Amino acid sequence: MERGKPDYMHGRRLLGIAKYAPVAMCVSLATWDPPGALAVGMVDATTDAQIEGSWTPDERARLSEQALTYLRRFKEVRNSRLRVLGIKRLPPEKETVRRFLVSAVVFNYSQGNATRLIMNPSNGAVLREERLRGRPQASEEELQEARQIIRTDWEHARMLQSGGILEGGFVVDAPAKHSGRDRFVQFQILTADRQGLQRVVIVNLTTGRVAESRQR
Repeated sequence: MERGKPDYMHGRRLLGIAKYAPVAMCVSLATWDPPGALAVGMVDATTDAQIEGSWTPDERARLSEQALTYLRRFKEVRNSRLRVLGIKRLPPEKETVRRFLVSAVVFNYSQGNATRLIMNPSNGAVLREERLRGRPQASEEELQEARQIIRTDWEHARMLQSGGILEGGFVVDAPAKHSGRDRFVQFQILTADRQGLQRVVIVNLTTGRVAESRQR
């Protein structure tokens, strides 16, 4: 299936978002598509008002898989490396509606962008799709992966085995000579008493390697 072509199975038309300008974009489909059409837009990743839902591991796994399955229907995403960064519950969009919706944020490491899907938690149907500007916060899975990458480096491993403390986990800009499309997380290795900074380490989650390690 291609974006921009009718989806007759679901009775709606999907709007292509493979190409977009690097500015905020929000497209209303109400003026030209039938009710129930999928809305596609761009929102700021840092201003997304969400509240945590109490999901069981099985529910999170189901919603994550439904989000990934939805995105992989499109040929420009099908072979991409995707990861669900978070599943959160959203309050009802109208006071008269009591049903909660779900927000699933998915990062595409192959393309260097993030998408938020607004879903019906009962059946996993995608009601709206939004391209996120900026950099979503790192997920716990990403942080665990980055810590493991740091620990497998012999020099960093020696510092940690000697009592060094690994802290941080902030998503940052690409260091010099690295692709701006890649996803980077920054950590600090502190002394055992937390009074000194031994090393600043930036991990490239796209390549799975340490991108930069410096003393200051």
